[in-house]
Amino acid sequence: LVEDYANKLAEKTDSLVLPVIPFGQVWSLQDAAGSIHIQEENLVNFLVDILESLNRNNVKMVTMISSHFGNVNAMKAAARKVFEKHPIKVIYFTYPGISDVKHIFDHVNDHSFYLHADEIETSMMLHVKPEVVRMDKIREGTMEVPKEVDYTPVRWTEFTDTFIIGDAKMSTSEKGRLAFEHIIEEASRIILREKNKL
Repeated sequence: LVEDYANKLAEKTDSLVLPVIPFGQVWSLQDAAGSIHIQEENLVNFLVDILESLNRNNVKMVTMISSHFGNVNAMKAAARKVFEKHPIKVIYFTYPGISDVKHIFDHVNDHSFYLHADEIETSMMLHVKPEVVRMDKIREGTMEVPKEVDYTPVRWTEFTDTFIIGDAKMSTSEKGRLAFEHIIEEASRIILREKNKL
């Protein structure tokens, strides 16, 4: 999903795309089967090394994007570290404008606006790469996220064994197209606005 997202943004903003980093910070799910967790400080330092390398190569601006909200703090910390020392402009985001299109979905989760194997994320995958979506494997129901996650560390393994937020059975490629195109427009607007300031 994020690979297609990056490529579409590059087309609209005349940008280059670096290879996708396949791992990130997933503290809340690190005990779940199949999870590969990179400690946040390691991820921050890794991103700083990449940004500093780009700066040495006279790159003027970098956009870091993630489809995982858990990586935002690391991207922000890396951008701040680089900002203190180098002239390169760094922007970062996940899905700007996603809350603008939540009305097109039938079932949005009960907590904030997390996306995790839900109707929104699955719809976007159905639009971008339908051949990898197994609708026959989707579980019904919505995970209730405890409010404590907003103010204290809570591992998802403490309150769920499915890690699914939302009901993906209502996902469609058309819903995904509408959401994805809106995100691309919003993200492109941010990138082009910042590029014009250089």
